Amino acid sequence: MEEMNFRKFVEANESHAVFTDDDVVSMYFDGYARRSIKEIAAITGYSTGEIYRTLSRHHFRANRNRLNHHNVLSLASQGFSPNKIAEFTGYTPRNVRYILRNQQLSEG
Repeated sequence: MEEMNFRKFVEANESHAVFTDDDVVSMYFDGYARRSIKEIAAITGYSTGEIYRTLSRHHFRANRNRLNHHNVLSLASQGFSPNKIAEFTGYTPRNVRYILRNQQLSEG
């Protein structure tokens, strides 16, 4: 077995991509190729918790914090189904139904 010094270790592991915080943030907020937290975690190799912490460190909030709730409500009032709303907003259909149900409950 060949002895591995630091230089050989770095060269052997050079092919692994290293993602910066900016990469993670841009993957999440890129309007065209927007990805979910799980997709970003799979691409970067980071945990979902680390993705949320990265967004938080840069003063961004994930979708779960009401960024697109007004879009969900607007699209629902226009007659779009929860599945179509989910495709447009990036939420899951389950989360869309949750947002709509909470709106109905708050209106009483």
